[in-house]
Amino acid sequence: MNLIGGEFEVDPSLLLKKNKTKLNFDNLFPFGRAALYYIFKVIKKKNNNIRILLPDYLCKSIVKTIEDIQLKFSFYPVDKKLHLDRAYFEKMAKRKTSHKIGILIINYFGLLSLNEDVRFIKNINRDWIVIIDNVQAFFEMNRKIEADFIFTSFRKSLPVPDGGYVKCHRDWTFPVKRKNNINISSLYKMIGGLLKYLKNYEEIDDKVFLKFLEKGEKFLNNEEIYNSRISEMTLTILKNLDYKKIGAIRVKNFNYLKNRLSKIGISPLIEIEEGKIPLFFPIVIHNRNEVRSKLFKESIFCPVHWPICREYEGELRTGKFLSKNELSLVIDQRYSKNDMERISDILEKSNVELVNY
Repeated sequence: MNLIGGEFEVDPSLLLKKNKTKLNFDNLFPFGRAALYYIFKVIKKKNNNIRILLPDYLCKSIVKTIEDIQLKFSFYPVDKKLHLDRAYFEKMAKRKTSHKIGILIINYFGLLSLNEDVRFIKNINRDWIVIIDNVQAFFEMNRKIEADFIFTSFRKSLPVPDGGYVKCHRDWTFPVKRKNNINISSLYKMIGGLLKYLKNYEEIDDKVFLKFLEKGEKFLNNEEIYNSRISEMTLTILKNLDYKKIGAIRVKNFNYLKNRLSKIGISPLIEIEEGKIPLFFPIVIHNRNEVRSKLFKESIFCPVHWPICREYEGELRTGKFLSKNELSLVIDQRYSKNDMERISDILEKSNVELVNY
């Protein structure tokens, strides 16, 4: 049975082809987390008395990164469609504060249009620093937007062992000087990805490639990773990918699930707009864990975004609700219509408890 989900396998032919695509990436880093770390470092260097506002629905690695750089932070609410809560910032603008303000805005699942959110913030206060997190929205990196910083991670969307990059507004000097160490994590990730690919041709126990992928993940918790460089393996693969094909498959799979699941009342958390390339097909259901377990038994591994951060102590808001009810259905370029049918078939038989959201 074909496994759906989990980290990308790596096709070794992508390391051997002649390079076709010219890379146009500004500031390269080993991972998205390292890219964010250096954004915070640049901001802190310019103004140490700054507070970063984080959305109340986010990956805990963002909190760890901001703690590593030792910046003050707090949380702001997002609305049901995952845009920032404008009323909150309108009230905040009326308060007196001695802090400089930085605001992290996440492009969830690659499905949001954030231009209006950024304009709204800049119209309130031009001095507020806006950071766009495009980790789930690699294909949005070329869109013009007025943010001070925009960053992404390659490996969330593409079959590479590492990599991230930053675009910044002309008013900012970037990057901060850093060391140029070898990214040891990428070596384990690459081996794991190659072994996972080999599973298509040989009987390989999942534990074999998972061992390497998990060991590579552990290295990400080491602060030394911030000082390493993106691997040459990733740069080679990036030059050999067919980005138009990747995007087209994702959109096709998203639309298939949308049409099929609508028959049982399931809609995506965020509708897809023209020109968007989704990372997942996010749904919200009451019996999320039960449905996820049924998919797991059929070798379909769907992540959840995200468990609530221990640092978050706000009232019951969107982030807390989604942390218990959101499920990300896998739709990426590795999978065909048959794979989407498998996912749909299981959901149709799972007595999904719909949420009036």
